[in-house]
Amino acid sequence: MPPAKACLAIGISDAPPLDYLPGAVNGAASIAKWAEQAGYRTTLLVDTEKPVDIDTVNAALTGLLMGRGKTERLLIYFAGHGLARDAAEDLWLLSEWFSDQRAVAVGGLKRRLERFGIEQIAIVADACRSLPNDLDTADLTPDNVLGRGPVDPNLPLVDILKASSKFRAAYMISGPTAEDDRCIFTGVLEEALWGAKAGAFADDRPGVITSGSLAKYLRAEVPVRAREYEVELRPDIVSGFLSPDDVYVGAPAPPAPALPSWPPAGPPGAMGPDARGAGGGRRGWSTAGQPEASGGDVLEWLGDDGGDLPRQPASLEPESPAPKVTAEDDRKLIEEGRADRQKRKDGFAAAYAGEDRPTHYETAAGFAISGASARRGVLGKAAIAQDDRDGRWWRVAPPDPPGMAWSGGRLHEPLPLLVELDDGRWVGAAALPQFVATFSIDATGAASLIYRSMYDTYGIEMTERAVAALRAGAMAAQDARAFAVELRQRKHADPVMGVLAAYLYDSQGDVESIRQIASFYAGAGQAIPYDIAVLGRLKTSAGPEGQIVAHVPAVAARAPQGPAEEQRRWTYGATPEAGGLVGGAFPWLRQGWSLLDDEVGSALVPEGLLEVLPHLLPSPFTAFDAEGGKLLCRRIFGSGT
Repeated sequence: MPPAKACLAIGISDAPPLDYLPGAVNGAASIAKWAEQAGYRTTLLVDTEKPVDIDTVNAALTGLLMGRGKTERLLIYFAGHGLARDAAEDLWLLSEWFSDQRAVAVGGLKRRLERFGIEQIAIVADACRSLPNDLDTADLTPDNVLGRGPVDPNLPLVDILKASSKFRAAYMISGPTAEDDRCIFTGVLEEALWGAKAGAFADDRPGVITSGSLAKYLRAEVPVRAREYEVELRPDIVSGFLSPDDVYVGAPAPPAPALPSWPPAGPPGAMGPDARGAGGGRRGWSTAGQPEASGGDVLEWLGDDGGDLPRQPASLEPESPAPKVTAEDDRKLIEEGRADRQKRKDGFAAAYAGEDRPTHYETAAGFAISGASARRGVLGKAAIAQDDRDGRWWRVAPPDPPGMAWSGGRLHEPLPLLVELDDGRWVGAAALPQFVATFSIDATGAASLIYRSMYDTYGIEMTERAVAALRAGAMAAQDARAFAVELRQRKHADPVMGVLAAYLYDSQGDVESIRQIASFYAGAGQAIPYDIAVLGRLKTSAGPEGQIVAHVPAVAARAPQGPAEEQRRWTYGATPEAGGLVGGAFPWLRQGWSLLDDEVGSALVPEGLLEVLPHLLPSPFTAFDAEGGKLLCRRIFGSGT
């Protein structure tokens, strides 16, 4: 029988026009070597001879998983350039990301893997989680890599080991030659996995390195090692494997090879989407437009013979050496970025507070447009959008005769909402009872969406600050779990807060907390936002009037994770099985659209809905060009003109 554990190690050193990272290839090779020795069926995927693209990664994963029996654990390692955008959406940049305008969607890939019968997934990323710095990165198309798997979805346990957190870079240290270049996080991880560091072993299980003990070691040791190179690096670690199946290294530990020494102290290089060095790549295939180099396939199988691992040649030198970027330069750039984001966040929050918008409608629902005006709002046959002020204020009113969504002239069920702007673009989400929604429009599309309760205005400043953080790119700088707890406190006063919290939990592999949020919405008689139904993997069915009904499973109590949860029992307590109506008929946030392939055939995704994807605009919230908006209107309501 083949090994029950599998590992795909990806190292992308050359992703023009970004800086060249030979340490990424070295890191992938080192993890692949350990995994092969530890009994993982292992594939090493590097760009030493030709570029690595989405299809190559797809082929590698498919080869590891299909027709090879049960997979108890899959470890995916990535080293290279990365970025974070919107609501905790991590993207990995492959060799030709710039020309392809595609990137690996880490969350979407994790979701696809749920259909491959894997019991445990470990995601290890030695890459920056920097923010998009221009339209080329902000508008990248996220790719989930895999198609729908062969089995019904299950929820595997997940370990997530990310080199950086809170909008920090990940760093590569340059050695005397390219073969000596080393990524800080991977170097610390490599020493632990080979059993070379006593601090990585579990205190209560002698000779064993577990998910928990490895997480504890990395959290402590990575910042210490980084300080030796005068940088700050604090890993983002989620330890999700459970005893006794949480072992990375068992007793006796495998015999360790001669591990490379750490390069002397010197300026590190950041692994984010800023081309601050010479850029443009260093390999012939990327710098001179030459045909692909011969001499072997980029897909390397590490068989029983333990053949040599491909290494980055030490002889490659840039034609024009890139200017050195010192640790102080990196710190300055990070501080400048933080100050800029805070300034933008404060500006957006102030703008939201001063928006001209309706406070209430006697029909119990409405919406407003800020920064533009609208031609019309479309809610199907269940409601009418009435222009109340120059195409900027809109009342949601009952048709004649009113249907089941209305009682006493007031809306009491959620409805899908699409809005056609005067310039032909479309935005949308849901019309919700007791709320007035405000869409803020900019050049990218729907820059923000805020629901304001017509009766509970307490703490609206927190909602405005949270959406401002998303719009300014500062949400990626937050501690995901602590910020999710903060947002949840306002989820009933503005459902967008619950949606943002759900995306943060999804980035941590925590589906149960998302289901908790859904259960609280159902218990309060409020709609379950569409994105939460998707992220929570909720079963859905069609209601009598075309509504979408979500079925929320019970969630068991668990131990609190961190101080923010310890102070709030509702974040970790049990919630009962529940059911409720879904708010809207499509994702409220752009990043939710990349998850819908897995819902095709359910009540959430009617036939033809995904045909609109090529028309999606690059704003954080859902927006479409003119053609896409009309097509979506036809798919949801049966009309688009």
